[in-house]
Amino acid sequence: FHKEFLVWRQKPVLGKIDPFIQRIYNEDINLCLRFNNKELSSKVSSAVEAGTILIEAVSDKTKAMFPEKCALLEVPRLCFYRMNIGESDNWYSISQLCRNRIIAVCDFLNYLKYIERGLGKSSAHDVYWEIIRLRKNISLARLGLSLAS
Repeated sequence: FHKEFLVWRQKPVLGKIDPFIQRIYNEDINLCLRFNNKELSSKVSSAVEAGTILIEAVSDKTKAMFPEKCALLEVPRLCFYRMNIGESDNWYSISQLCRNRIIAVCDFLNYLKYIERGLGKSSAHDVYWEIIRLRKNISLARLGLSLAS
């Protein structure tokens, strides 16, 4: 993994044909964004990559105090968040678990975009360990655990 990272670091591009990026998608991102609702999962993945996903907390006034069906898990959950994937006014209720998984992937991809654009002047060592920390957050979110800071 480290050798793939060093090659990628020379010319950072987010294309999935790069072995480093391809490995991250296969080992982390694709698994984290896989939910029971396959069709919506695919749309979420596309929206995350395109940067068109919007997740917001549901206001206290409209918050249901009983479980409703999480659009991604397709099971009753307390859904304190809703998401829009760029489909006009179509909002989906999602659980904390789903929100954390999506946010972990968004944080990771945003960091890679930051590096790709040359905005970070950190050493290769620091970038590598930040990528490892963000991958750890994806794994924790997939397991339903709290994200590391």
